[in-house]
Amino acid sequence: MTDKPDRRALKTMDAEGYRAALDALGLSQVSAARFLDVNEKTSRDWASSNHADGPPAPVAKFLRAIAATGWTPHRIDDAIHIWAKTKPDAF
Repeated sequence: MTDKPDRRALKTMDAEGYRAALDALGLSQVSAARFLDVNEKTSRDWASSNHADGPPAPVAKFLRAIAATGWTPHRIDDAIHIWAKTKPDAF
C-alpha cells in the first residue's frame, strides 16, 4: 500500500469542492470569476449543485496550488504583474 494521493482525484473538483476552495482563498464567486478571468455565470455554474462537475481540471489544480502555497489571489496577481514588468518578452 502507498500513501500517494490519487492523481485523478486531485485533477477534479465538484461544486462543493469549488465552493470550499473559494472560501479557503477568501473569494466570492464574483471575485473568483475576475481572478480566473471567466464570466461570472461560469463561476456561479461551477459552484452550483446543478453543475456537479465543478470547474475544469486545470482550474481545480490551480486553485489547489494557490491554497497549498498560502498565497492570496491578490498576492498572485501582484507577483504576475511584477514578473511581467521584468520579463516583457516572456510570453
